[in-house]
Amino acid sequence: VHGGTSLLTAGIMFSVNEAQARVSALQKDFFAANSKRATTAEDVQWLTDFNQCKRMIVQLVRSAKRSIHYSTFLCDVHHTLSTEGEPGPTFAELLREAVARGVTVKILYNPESCYGNATESAFVAALPGCAVRSARSSLGPAPWMMYFSNNSKFGYHHQKYLAIDGERIMVTGCDINGERAGWLELNAVGYYWHELSVVVPMSPRMLSFCDANFEAICKPPPPLLNSSDEHDAMVAMILSAKESVQLENQSYMSGATSVIKISEAFVARVARALSEGDTKFRAMILTNMAQQDEPSFMTRLYCSVSLLWSVRHIELLAAAQGIAPHELYSRLFIGFMECDGTLVKVHSNCLIVDGEVATRSSSNLGDRSLSHFPTDSELGVFVAAGVDEFQQRLFSGYMRTTGVRHNFIDIFEAAQEARGTLRSVHTRLTRYPDFAVNALMKVLSSTPATGGRKESVFTVVPGGTVVPSLEPKALPLRTIFAVLAALLALVVWAVLFRK
Repeated sequence: VHGGTSLLTAGIMFSVNEAQARVSALQKDFFAANSKRATTAEDVQWLTDFNQCKRMIVQLVRSAKRSIHYSTFLCDVHHTLSTEGEPGPTFAELLREAVARGVTVKILYNPESCYGNATESAFVAALPGCAVRSARSSLGPAPWMMYFSNNSKFGYHHQKYLAIDGERIMVTGCDINGERAGWLELNAVGYYWHELSVVVPMSPRMLSFCDANFEAICKPPPPLLNSSDEHDAMVAMILSAKESVQLENQSYMSGATSVIKISEAFVARVARALSEGDTKFRAMILTNMAQQDEPSFMTRLYCSVSLLWSVRHIELLAAAQGIAPHELYSRLFIGFMECDGTLVKVHSNCLIVDGEVATRSSSNLGDRSLSHFPTDSELGVFVAAGVDEFQQRLFSGYMRTTGVRHNFIDIFEAAQEARGTLRSVHTRLTRYPDFAVNALMKVLSSTPATGGRKESVFTVVPGGTVVPSLEPKALPLRTIFAVLAALLALVVWAVLFRK
């Protein structure tokens, strides 16, 4: 791949040298992002739980003198930003205070209510003086999916950022509602939530992006990144890793028919470590076994089945290179998180390589977010400062320790032994036959909602503009029987006639 060609377009894997060159270019872009001077670790603030995120939101908004750009997927403006029992303002109060100081406030809002957002009119009414615009996707559910889903749209404005005075930008961690809580604090619905964020300096180009994005969803400048550019950065980071890769994501969907090639990158790096006799390299993937906060049954089913589908793809890729399962999993851990039997929802969407470079993003790992035809609007950032200390804070949280420095191999072995909050997916995955999983995935992915197949066009309109939406349909009983019969016929056909 040469001259900036996309990995997705080329359909091939980077060489190690090409991967290293891409990561070096990303580092250069990061350090040049501050127009006044080179970015340093002191300019970067990593936040490792939602209490820290809430405090940062309050601090940033109250520091604003000229402008606030806020983009959100989920925002309850009446939610109190209190932390650890300390009283705090609501987000609406913060923004109204900013308007009273003469600060220009621009908000990009996800108008779809199926995940819990207020109506546009209610959101706008709560924020007098703020300029609110809604970003709507052109992608609706396939007609047959309307019988199974309460989603009126299958593409969402999913960018999460808070930019202050064109000087600092908080990427992710700034959605606000009762589901989000501090590390190992039960949230409003009875489980734990793992949230991260990072605050970095802004360049003039990043400020121009925020202004332009408010008019029409557009491509961000580095070190901000999204869609196929973010995917290619992740692949390059994995392939160029010297000793460790830590990937955390709300979902992991990189299977046999995926457009994205994250699984291929992991297997390629493990294969290189084994062939070179490298005893140090380890990789860890942390994700969720299920997505109980998804409002649609079809989405919950797709997320659960796709993890098994992706794990089997990794195993088959490894087998094709002569790597046995025990060899593969001696270098690659795939896990989820729980504490005292209660789920820890992974919502951290980060990639950390060698404790030196990282990305933090709104993008979920799948074609929806990372392909050249993404379904959702996303935003991430590449960071090359303060990463080691950030990773150590994560490890301390996972192992529930203080004052201890952990090395990656120790954490890897702790995960294998189910210590701390880390658990292997293999203890919970039900191993259905590959043909059945592939058949179900073919049905579930037969809509543009899964990404990578059809362009999602976002229209930005003033908040409160009335736009007709599709309503979920009641499912006739005859349709239920027809669908079940079709699935049964597919399984019988696969058993009797597959080669």
